[in-house]
Amino acid sequence: MPRELDAKRFLRVLGDEIRKLRNQHGWTRDRWRILCFPDISTQTLATYELGTRPMTVVRFAMICESLGEMPDEVMRRTLDRVELNPERVTGWLVDLPSASQLPEPELAPLRNWADLQLQSGAPKTVLLRIAAIESLSVLCGLDVPELARRLPRPQPVIQENVRSGALAAE
Repeated sequence: MPRELDAKRFLRVLGDEIRKLRNQHGWTRDRWRILCFPDISTQTLATYELGTRPMTVVRFAMICESLGEMPDEVMRRTLDRVELNPERVTGWLVDLPSASQLPEPELAPLRNWADLQLQSGAPKTVLLRIAAIESLSVLCGLDVPELARRLPRPQPVIQENVRSGALAAE
């Protein structure tokens, strides 16, 4: 049986992802509407961004395309943020070589940490515990879900899946 998602939280987080993408383009809602959706009101776009109105899959795909993003990536980030439950997630598996090559300036603390891990002979994939992610998120100036989203190939490690000695990276 599939897990039940909090629909209101899901729509809010999805809307936040859409708003972030729009802001990356430097567009106001009204400018975005004029450029991409002249037949949709600015208020309708606002309700999508605020998560107060659901949208069809087709509309979601059109919105993602207008923002230059693949729908599956927006959905993955949304689900990562909605499902990030600190009581169940113990950490994320991180690809160190990829992390050491991240170009974004705000990710310099993560990049430096990955470099140090590789220089010390750590395996290429390591488990980054939630406490370390919280500390790194402060250093990077990002919230925990955003940093987790940016980790190379983030994979949540769920408590019930972790057995003693099951992860060599621990």
